[in-house]
Amino acid sequence: MIVLGLFLGAISTSDACIIAAPPGASVTCLSEEALIVWDSISKQQELVRSINVQSHAADFGFLTATPSHPVVRPVEQDLFLRAYTLTKPRESQKIQTRFRWSWLFQPQPDGETTQEESASLSSGTIAGADNIVFAASESAAVESWFHENGYAYTRPLQKWVADTVEKNWFITAFRVERPKSATTDSRLRIRTIQMSFLSTQPIYPYREPTRLESLTGLGRLLRLYLISDEQLHGALEGDPWSAEMVYSGKRGDMQPQLGPFFVHREDVPGVGWFSLFTDKSPYRSKKDDLRFVPVHQPKQINRKPRVVEEIRWVMIPLDCIAVILFMLFAVLRWRKK
Repeated sequence: MIVLGLFLGAISTSDACIIAAPPGASVTCLSEEALIVWDSISKQQELVRSINVQSHAADFGFLTATPSHPVVRPVEQDLFLRAYTLTKPRESQKIQTRFRWSWLFQPQPDGETTQEESASLSSGTIAGADNIVFAASESAAVESWFHENGYAYTRPLQKWVADTVEKNWFITAFRVERPKSATTDSRLRIRTIQMSFLSTQPIYPYREPTRLESLTGLGRLLRLYLISDEQLHGALEGDPWSAEMVYSGKRGDMQPQLGPFFVHREDVPGVGWFSLFTDKSPYRSKKDDLRFVPVHQPKQINRKPRVVEEIRWVMIPLDCIAVILFMLFAVLRWRKK
C-alpha cells in the first residue's frame, strides 16, 4: 500500500527527504529540524519536520517513507524555537579590554561579541499547507504522480521507490508551490508538519537515493530532537551514525513546554527522556533508515557551556593628546624665558 499526499506550501529545510523536481531545476537542501515523540507501549510515533531548501523553481516535491499509514497535520512554526531553549547551553561572559587610537569627536565603536549559535535553522518565505492523500497498491501510482506534476523520475528515484515498496513501507509525497510573495527569495521554508504512524521501533527516514549534486546540499545540518520513555541513540545497519548526542536528560516539563504547539497536546508525554542530536553529514545513507535503540547505561548529557566574549574598546583621542603636548611645550618655553 502506498500513500501519496499533496502538500501546497513553501519549503525551508530538507535533509533526509527525497526531492522531486522538474527536469533541469535546482533544488538544494540546506538544513532540517525534526522532533520524534515515541511511545513504547502503544508503538505510536510522532514525527515533526521543518525543512529548508534553496530553489527558484515554481514548484517541486519531496517524498518520505514510513512503516505504516501516516496521519499528516500541521504544527505551530515556533515549536523548534521552544525545543532549542530547553537544550540551550549555559553561558558565561568574558570581557576583554582593548585600546584604540581615535579622534575626540569620532563615533565610538559598539562592543563586539562572539556570534551566538542560531536558535532556529529555518529562514525564508513561509506558506500555508493543504494535504490530500491518495491510496494505491502499486508503485505505478508514484510514477504517475511524478509525470502528472512534470517531475523527473530518474533511475535513483525509481530505485528508492522500488526499495521502499519492497519493504512494504508507505510513501508520502508532498508538492510544494512557490508563493507569490516569494518572487525574489530563493530560500523557502516548508510549514512545519507532523506525521503520526505506528512502528515497531522509533525510526527516522534517513535513506536517500544515489546522491545528485543538483539536488543535494553540501554542509547541511540536521538537528533532531527525541522524546521517549528511555534514553535512546541512533543506529544504521552496517554503518555508524555520525551524529553527536549533544544533550540528553530526563525531564518532567515537556508537555507544558511543547504540548501547546501540537494539535493534540497529549501527543507529548509529561515525563520522559529529551535528547538532541546534531548531524552535519552532507549525504545520507543509501542502505537504511535511522533506527533508535536503548542506551545500555543511560546518563545525563549537558551541552558544553558557551563562553560569550565581549570586547570593550578604550579610545585614546589623538587630538586631545596633541593639545596637551602643545600646552606642555608652550609652558616649558615660557619658563625658560
